[in-house]
Amino acid sequence: MFHTKTTGMKQLLVTIFFFTSFISHAQWLPGEYVDDLGNGSGDTYLYQVVMGEFSYPSTSCSLCGFFFQHIEADSSFFIQVYPYDEYLEKSWEKSSFQEVQLIKPSGNVAYLQSFCTEGGILFIEGEYIALIRSLEEKGEYIFSLVYHSAKGPKEYRFIFEN
Repeated sequence: MFHTKTTGMKQLLVTIFFFTSFISHAQWLPGEYVDDLGNGSGDTYLYQVVMGEFSYPSTSCSLCGFFFQHIEADSSFFIQVYPYDEYLEKSWEKSSFQEVQLIKPSGNVAYLQSFCTEGGILFIEGEYIALIRSLEEKGEYIFSLVYHSAKGPKEYRFIFEN
């Protein structure tokens, strides 16, 4: 499970996100948690920052940033959503389980269960092994989440390289 080490770590993640937000197709990069003073903790993870899009029934597609992180030691994978490429994280009306569609480079599709928090984070933890198996191919992947809410569906979509 993802554990926020400190407020400083969150600031670091936001800084990393916006410093690299011009990247549309990224490779996995190494990261390390830091404390409030910027000292490394030794706890590492892999991450990518990509740009994608989101749309609501009443709007057309808009730019959206995605910071996704793979913490192999914890067998966890999460995605933080930043609508309109802003500093503010996405928030949903309530936490819920939602289905993620992952289109592989071969064109095959994997359907995975994610947990979307009110704070705008998608966790793919319960299906971690299925996700890792789905990411075995090298190449371009398309990630899609349709978040079903009382106000209608909201789609989030991005492309990344593995």
